[in-house]
Amino acid sequence: MKQNLYNLFLLAILSAVASYVYLFTGFKTIPQAEIKSELVDVGYALQAKAADAILEVAFDQLDVPSMSIAVAKNGQLVWRGVIGWSNIATLRPASFDTRYRIGSTSKSVTSTALAKMVVGNKLSLDAPIKDYMQVMPNIAWKEMTLRQLMSHTAGLPGYEENTDYFGLYQSFVLYKQFGNVIDTLDVFDGSKLMYTPGDDFHYSSFDVNLASAVMQTVSRQPYAVVIKEEVTDPLGMHGTQLDYQDRAVRNRAIFYERFQGKIKRWRDVDLSLKWASGGLISTPTDMVKMGSSHLNERYLPQSIVDEFWTPQQLSDGTLNEAKSEGRVDILEKNRAVKNMSGSIGIGHVRWATHGIPNTINAHPHSSESVSVVHNLSLIHI
Repeated sequence: MKQNLYNLFLLAILSAVASYVYLFTGFKTIPQAEIKSELVDVGYALQAKAADAILEVAFDQLDVPSMSIAVAKNGQLVWRGVIGWSNIATLRPASFDTRYRIGSTSKSVTSTALAKMVVGNKLSLDAPIKDYMQVMPNIAWKEMTLRQLMSHTAGLPGYEENTDYFGLYQSFVLYKQFGNVIDTLDVFDGSKLMYTPGDDFHYSSFDVNLASAVMQTVSRQPYAVVIKEEVTDPLGMHGTQLDYQDRAVRNRAIFYERFQGKIKRWRDVDLSLKWASGGLISTPTDMVKMGSSHLNERYLPQSIVDEFWTPQQLSDGTLNEAKSEGRVDILEKNRAVKNMSGSIGIGHVRWATHGIPNTINAHPHSSESVSVVHNLSLIHI
């Protein structure tokens, strides 16, 4: 008994020391940096000068290691700027080629690939996914459709609601490496549905994970190849790819966290659990190319763009459309405040990952495309 108490006491001491070392050592201030910008269209020289100034102010006020922005108009890059450090330890400056984690904007890349597969008649948005995946980890998924999955009306839980408790743990520690997107279904295949598919709306990364598994099965190629063939190669998005933890990735930024006004390198995480929904890396230049692609009928026919941007009805035929600044959870709160029932049309916009979207940058018919990224965890722009 005494030995057990001694071991517990020793473990507590070691944990306290480890916590102290982590929380109070290794933090640094961010060195001053100079902006680098490129004006591609001289017709926007005045706006570019103002953008340079805004970027410098944002870098100082937000106190991020680096920030990178690109702006396109009518499908063409007009200006881009970058400031700060890709790696503070080595004083490696960020460049236009620096790759950043793009968070949930990965869903938009997956959605764009899906749209191209629909154009190619490789699959249907309204066929039950059992038609494409004969081996189904959870029988409750069989009648779901890709339309329901990509509009977040399929009934799958989010991370917090996941009742597959081993998968819930995996979602938060992010240390396990998954070989492909089908393997990631293990994370939530033991979880109960929140509602019958089509009856309600709930934002979930697992929706897109399952959709990507269907896409991989249909194409008979890894998800990485699907994205490459349908999106990144046709659009020249050569800085966009899966974020691999087990290998060196050229031009990938180091990611940081902040504590008491200083920053340190964030812990290593493996995002293979959510490649399709939150595990891609890219550059702002690539992101505005993808945004502009939705305005290019040679890449996506207008009929497909309209279908993908049309608010989806629930099974009872109801449709409630709400626009609001902020993240999707704010839209859900607005729905509760207004006592709204039914579905939400656009629940995620392709130009927003951890920032603050609004009805301008969320509008599918706008001719502008803007991408802003940085390499600091848990900060809103």
